[in-house]
Amino acid sequence: MSTARKRLALVTAVALSLAGMSVVTATSAQAACSTYYVSPTGSDSNTGCSTSAPWQSLAQVNATTFAAGAQVLFQDGGSWTGTLHPLGSGTSGSPIVVSNYGSGSAPIIAGAGAAEAVYLDNQSYVTIENLEITNTAATAAVRSGIEVQNDTSGILSGISIIDNDIHDVLGYWSSSEGVQPTNSSGIAFNLNDSSTTNGWNGVTIQGNTLTNTDVGAIYLGSLNGTGHNIATSNVVIENNTITNAGGNDIVCVYCASPLVQYNVASASGWRYSGAGLWTALSTNGVWQYNEVTDQGRAGSDGEAFDIDHGTSGTILQYNYSHANPYGFQEYCCGGSTGAATSIVRYNISQNDGASNSVLPHQAYVGTGSTANFYNNTIYLSASDNAPIYGDAAPTGLNYDNNIFYKLGTGGYGTGGTWSHNVFYGNHPTSEPSDTAKLTTDPLFSSPGGGGNGLASAAAYELQGGSPALGSGELISGNGGLDFFGNAVSSTAAPNRGAYNGSGVSAATLRGYWTFDEGTGTTAADSSGSGHTGTLEAGASWTTGVVGAHAVSLTGASNSYVDVPGPVVDTSQSYTAALWVKLNSVTGSNQTFTSIDGTNISPFYLQLTSGKFAFVARSSDSTSSTATQVTATSAATAGTWYQVTGVYDNSAHTLALYVDGTLQGTASFSSPWTASGDTVIGRAKWKAASVDFTNGAIDDVHLYAQALSASAVAALAAE
Repeated sequence: MSTARKRLALVTAVALSLAGMSVVTATSAQAACSTYYVSPTGSDSNTGCSTSAPWQSLAQVNATTFAAGAQVLFQDGGSWTGTLHPLGSGTSGSPIVVSNYGSGSAPIIAGAGAAEAVYLDNQSYVTIENLEITNTAATAAVRSGIEVQNDTSGILSGISIIDNDIHDVLGYWSSSEGVQPTNSSGIAFNLNDSSTTNGWNGVTIQGNTLTNTDVGAIYLGSLNGTGHNIATSNVVIENNTITNAGGNDIVCVYCASPLVQYNVASASGWRYSGAGLWTALSTNGVWQYNEVTDQGRAGSDGEAFDIDHGTSGTILQYNYSHANPYGFQEYCCGGSTGAATSIVRYNISQNDGASNSVLPHQAYVGTGSTANFYNNTIYLSASDNAPIYGDAAPTGLNYDNNIFYKLGTGGYGTGGTWSHNVFYGNHPTSEPSDTAKLTTDPLFSSPGGGGNGLASAAAYELQGGSPALGSGELISGNGGLDFFGNAVSSTAAPNRGAYNGSGVSAATLRGYWTFDEGTGTTAADSSGSGHTGTLEAGASWTTGVVGAHAVSLTGASNSYVDVPGPVVDTSQSYTAALWVKLNSVTGSNQTFTSIDGTNISPFYLQLTSGKFAFVARSSDSTSSTATQVTATSAATAGTWYQVTGVYDNSAHTLALYVDGTLQGTASFSSPWTASGDTVIGRAKWKAASVDFTNGAIDDVHLYAQALSASAVAALAAE
């Protein structure tokens, strides 16, 4: 323990003693059993070895050195204030696991302004999982949610941070604190700068939710930010959801071959400098299947992705970047230390760079290095006048097989080597020379139609007849897959852009309500079709499952969302897909979405008798025949489900999916056209509104086509 931490521990112990609170002696006692339980109603005089004799305090846990394989379990529904600092290290295959037990909400560790809420110091093989972690105070200061420290000169191993809810960490940073906030983030891994050889082997950061964390969300590095060996290896950062981090979202410094994938970051970077996802002083990193939106900047940078100084072998692929005002991707920082030997491929950027450029700092590729930028899709609407880039790209930066669909007035910088790109829309005089360029419409499925979630990027599949189909340049070592998982041949000419499949039909997404406004009474239609919804008086906002917000409905007759007119023709093929979390699964039917007929609804995507169901009626009459597909299992209140109903007019079948899994099908051949409003949260029966939803609904899609099973699975994976 550092001298500063020893002083802090002594001051804290004295303060607690003066306040009449129990203090456990800081001398560690060797743990005596394999599983320890901690409960707010326990006692530190207990053995802690059973649920009937649990410990009570963090102080007791912090005074114990745990053996390899030990579990320290905090009771669900409980809350503890201060720093959790369990002692000891596990071994490979037998880590120390800090987790939860019981039922109910996750146990809370509230740092309450401490330097860290959870702290590991020079330890190996420790797992922190299933906790709710906060660390707020009246004023900002250098502090973290979870901090992992390496003060040694060697390698520490096996640290896993899994499925935690980390929020409201009021950290702080300025240049006087150091170069990088490796001890002031939601999850912080900090290397002591007194050594150049220290690092970690085996870091897993998976499935965490980080919200309102300053200075950033996830950071691996050191305060000074330079001078270390690239000694941290086997790093996997995946499936984390980050919202409103003050600066950076995910950073990996001194990392050898890190894998960063399937993370979603939104609305970050508005209080501190930083970028979304980036790496520096690292080798051979793979950053893929990530989504970044609304990344801001309070100072510098602000791009969604950054391949920074001292890197080599970085691959940035299969990522989706949208509505990031300071750009999609940058390089840093030029000269002999600039980004080297990188690949940026099969990414999709929609409406990035409005306050900067889509690709800032192209000049900062390292001197003499090669950077390959190929088969990416970039879309800019008529209202986004960002330049693609504005500086001088080096000749070693190769742009191949990309699609630049640019309706705004922004231009291009100079330099670079260009081949087989598509330039469509506005053609400024600065448009690069490219002897194999195309300038005709690439025929995207639904240009500008991407929303939240990787699945929504299907808007950038290519229609049949697209000039970009099969007209690209063959690139060696092309990765073998496109953004959508289609194969890319090593011998045949590929498509241009991020899609390498066959031509598709024009997109039929007719309505898409993300409910991410979080305020007001309007729900925008992100499909581009203009079907704006209105929250009725009894509807409000709540936390979402896809994006930041969802609509909250009470089951009252004025609690629903109304969309004027029919969004799809219910006499033809259609798909209704949404997320729902119900407050109750008993009682009356609850319909999540439908369209009003004169007397009834043509379909009901609903809960009936405790199970999800997709019901279609044969005519606009209460005496019509009902055809129903019902889920195989009962729904549970308080759980988010992705529910999709599909009507295929060619096959005359109904299909119901729950969480992407087919529940069943039924024959149905009597569809009819409803001409009333589209509604979310109710249905119609006997010319009256019925079946009001009591719960939350998020991310509603209505398609004028029957989605395939794989497309439904992609929606459920958002």
